Amino acid sequence: MNQFHLQTMNAMTNMLSKAKKTITPEQYEEFKRVIVFEKLKGKTLGQAFCEKFDISDYMLSNIKDDKEATFLIENLGYIK
Repeated sequence: MNQFHLQTMNAMTNMLSKAKKTITPEQYEEFKRVIVFEKLKGKTLGQAFCEKFDISDYMLSNIKDDKEATFLIENLGYIK
């Protein structure tokens, strides 16, 4: 992970820590099993995640790269 990713992650964590909605690991595992159907509808992983769990995160919902979206979901404290 480079310095940019660390700075971005720290900034976003601070921004989100106020009233962030979280999900359980079990909910996340279930989401990963059904994401295929949302992808077939043309949704990105981040967009589908935000819609499914009623999360308002502009950056996550607009990321086109699934690996980046997964990184943010798993490292920004959405899963507790």
